[in-house]
Amino acid sequence: IAVSNASIIYVIDNSGSMSVYVDSFVDENGQVTTGTRLDRAKAELRRSITQLPETFTFNVMFFDECVMTCWNGKQSASSENKAAAFTWINNVQPDGWTNTGLGVVTALGDKTNTSIVLLSDGAPNFMDCAMNYVGSYEQHRDLITGQNTQGARIDCFGVGVATDQTARTFMQAVASDSGGTYVEIN
Repeated sequence: IAVSNASIIYVIDNSGSMSVYVDSFVDENGQVTTGTRLDRAKAELRRSITQLPETFTFNVMFFDECVMTCWNGKQSASSENKAAAFTWINNVQPDGWTNTGLGVVTALGDKTNTSIVLLSDGAPNFMDCAMNYVGSYEQHRDLITGQNTQGARIDCFGVGVATDQTARTFMQAVASDSGGTYVEIN
């Protein structure tokens, strides 16, 4: 995952569907390993954070039907903050529904940030933290587009979406709407 400006917010799906096992992959240390979609996403996330220069600021958010943030706001990409983020990331487990709209909209709430990376299996469910109906794929997409008033670029990485064309199309559309790119990670 490459970034092109001085700040970035990572938005990672940790819903129950991220517990599906994937083929072996190379982790951030160059080791071939196996695990779940979430393990695969975490490896890419740690690889990207490791590469951030200390002049960058960043934050990490995980979402299921709710959103958890590593910090209340972006932090410098110091070695200490990277280590703290890795500890936090390593403890997140898959659970719950997939409220992609809320995850991305929360990141878009930081109007000073114009770079977002979304890692997900791409298929939003339709429940929020209170288990209320959220909406269709298009409603999730419209929510994201409507909140992106700063013109942030949203790069989307689909984890394990090879057999789900609807999920792939959703992730591609979210990326395209913001001038971002879509990459499949299998």
